[in-house]
Amino acid sequence: MLRAFAVAAALVLLFLAVPAQAEDYPGVKIDSVAKGQITFINKDGGQEKHPISPDLKIFNDKGEEQERITGMRFLARDNVVDIKTKRDKQAKKEVIVEIKFVSGKVAELPKTGKVVDLKPDPNFKGIVAESRTGDPVWQAYIGTAKVGDFTEYKSGKDHEPGRQEALEVGSDYVLLAKVDYFLGKRTELRIKQMLPKGVKAPSSPLKKGAEEITVGDKKVMCNKKGDAKSATWTSPDVPFDGVVKVESRNYNFILTDFGRGRE
Repeated sequence: MLRAFAVAAALVLLFLAVPAQAEDYPGVKIDSVAKGQITFINKDGGQEKHPISPDLKIFNDKGEEQERITGMRFLARDNVVDIKTKRDKQAKKEVIVEIKFVSGKVAELPKTGKVVDLKPDPNFKGIVAESRTGDPVWQAYIGTAKVGDFTEYKSGKDHEPGRQEALEVGSDYVLLAKVDYFLGKRTELRIKQMLPKGVKAPSSPLKKGAEEITVGDKKVMCNKKGDAKSATWTSPDVPFDGVVKVESRNYNFILTDFGRGRE
């Protein structure tokens, strides 16, 4: 009796652990991608629609994983793809967790032109985000900030341009304009970085073994944090977070210019 119960229990656990929680849709045709959902034509010719999981992975036809945003270029209408879904227990919905491109058209990614406008918009109407920073480099900078401080940089796989500029400075805050380009589109943010209540701006000294990096026509000494796989270089001479260079498998950043504003 006990043995029969154990076998039955094992079968129940096996059933709960796999198939019923996931579905595979190999070789289906995409109909549309909109509002966080993908509509496709299944093997029976019927139309199905499922939301995209926040953890969605997209692969090309060689099985190479693509970056989430740029990978969307594989999802054009009428493209054939393999889709995997799983049951989201909280949302109680079947969500798409993996897509592999099989055949069809791969859209060209928009590119940022050589001429860009990195200056803050004097008529900016957006929301100002507020943050009390715990970063000691940022905290040290706030104590020395000047209106007009700026950094310019290139970041990401395609070395997209960007700029940060201090628009307003107080004893415990800096109002920052941040302009970035991504896939040819300009975005602009306003961020008010503040010291935590009761915290005074600390110093941000160079450490033993600091490295020299050339930024434009300037040379700056930098602290390095990280290893061969992922590393960040920061300098107390550079405004804001002090970042001069970032090298990692998924992200790269290089400062191209910086300067201090008026007293």
